[in-house]
Amino acid sequence: MNSKIFAMKAAEYGITPLPDDPQVTMAYVPYQIDGAENIYNPEKGMCTGTMFPDLHKPFMPKGDDK
Repeated sequence: MNSKIFAMKAAEYGITPLPDDPQVTMAYVPYQIDGAENIYNPEKGMCTGTMFPDLHKPFMPKGDDK
C-alpha cells in the first residue's frame, strides 16, 4: 500500500500508526506501508522470519571479538 492510500485509509477509519498517548513499556508495531509488490518470496521469508524487507533485522552482537 503506498503512502497516499495509507493516508486516505487512515483518515477514513480514524487510525494512526501509534496511539495518542503511547506508554513507555508497551511495544507498538506500525502499519506496513509497503504493499505486496515489495515482499520476500516464501522461501526467503521462511529463512529470514519475515516477508517484509523492512522488518528483516538480523541480530549482530557486538563487544566480545573472541
